[in-house]
Amino acid sequence: MSGYAIGVDIGGTNTKVVLINEEGRIHLRDSFVTPKGSQALDIVNTIIEETRVFYDRALSAGFDIEGVGFAVPQFCEGKDAVQRQTNNMQSLEGFPMYPPLRDAFGTSITIINDVSAAGVGEFRFGCGRNHERMLLMAIGTGVCTSFVTREYGLLRYSWDGCGDTGMIIVDPFGNVECSCGGRGCLEPLVSGPGIRRRALFEIERGKSTLLAKIKTEKGDLEARNVTEAASAGDLVARDIMDQVGFYLGVALTSYLHIFRPDVIVLAGGVAQAGDVLLEPARRTMNRLASRWYLDRFSGIELSALGMEGQAIGVASLILSPG
Repeated sequence: MSGYAIGVDIGGTNTKVVLINEEGRIHLRDSFVTPKGSQALDIVNTIIEETRVFYDRALSAGFDIEGVGFAVPQFCEGKDAVQRQTNNMQSLEGFPMYPPLRDAFGTSITIINDVSAAGVGEFRFGCGRNHERMLLMAIGTGVCTSFVTREYGLLRYSWDGCGDTGMIIVDPFGNVECSCGGRGCLEPLVSGPGIRRRALFEIERGKSTLLAKIKTEKGDLEARNVTEAASAGDLVARDIMDQVGFYLGVALTSYLHIFRPDVIVLAGGVAQAGDVLLEPARRTMNRLASRWYLDRFSGIELSALGMEGQAIGVASLILSPG
């Protein structure tokens, strides 16, 4: 075995492609705009064409490729990797991803949810490499988790992962509706769109805040504007992030009790907020969690692999399934 594999992270906006070795080192990287459209097969065929260009480039550079892994921003069901809960790529709902990818690249492929892929990568090459049990939560446009252990590998009991964990209820008396149709879910309270929605609400209420000035200047707001304003000391933005951190801490406390991780790793754009998010989450966990679990828990860390963790993780499954 040569020890080289390609990882393709299909995002709702952009797709990242990497070539790694068995140690997780990236030898080649590229990206392209994720195709849009109403026909699933057209989208997948374009992804195949772009990946083939990268594949041929790697071959020309002398790399003997063992296979290709695909990380998708939705859940996979069954041996044909039927796509489920395709919120970011709705035309893929119900589409079997495995047959066309197998026809294009042979049977040495794997297809997995992107957060599961990120968990594998982080456990093997990032913050989880010195731990026995790791929970990774990705917080961006949506929220999801994966769980990996040294003994059993990636937990795959629901939709090839640990289920739609961003839908855990953290505010049972709240009125914020989730994209799943429920209310009180974690995702709309801590995700990027959720942070933006709360900031716009505070501006509409007439609160004195730096966020109002930013919105006027830019014409809109992004979640990162809120986290940056909170870091700069803006009281309204800090209050928003305190609330976000609280709900995050409630969810992480439940996950700590259920999964018993040694470490929790946060990935995704919102996680980059750093201490303005982590401090209220840690406070909440310290107040709510069982001392028995806390005493055996090393803490919350930020992803060491960043935005390439998904591609690295899914490529590593080609070289070392698990």
